[in-house]
Amino acid sequence: SPGTDILRKVIETRDGSYLLAGTRKYNPTSPLNRGVSEGRGVSDFFVLKQKDNQKKLYEKQVLEALPNPTDAFTNVVIGEAYTTGTLTVYDLAGKQLQKTQLTGLRTIPVNLSQYPEGIYLIEAETNNQKASVKIIKK
Repeated sequence: SPGTDILRKVIETRDGSYLLAGTRKYNPTSPLNRGVSEGRGVSDFFVLKQKDNQKKLYEKQVLEALPNPTDAFTNVVIGEAYTTGTLTVYDLAGKQLQKTQLTGLRTIPVNLSQYPEGIYLIEAETNNQKASVKIIKK
């Protein structure tokens, strides 16, 4: 652009694309900035989503946990439609800590705040399949 563009953040999205966010400052006296008057429109921001066509197509995960690592709560995302199931939390010794009945929700909040720091296994068993994800509690 006719001005100064500053890229502030790049984030890879779940679908394998990239989000780019930044700021832009215009020089209102530049002939390239026709229509931009003094005091208006001299600063702006941008958010762009870019897909890399050379990148391997993102394979959708059956089970994800976000955020991971977490301090307390994580959201377990089930990547397919289902009608019934269970969500179970285990410690590394295999001890069952929580068990929740599932009724078709695709995102399930899980509270790990009462447990010490460590690695936990969350297993989702639906009428379609069984999958698990490791969670780091910090």
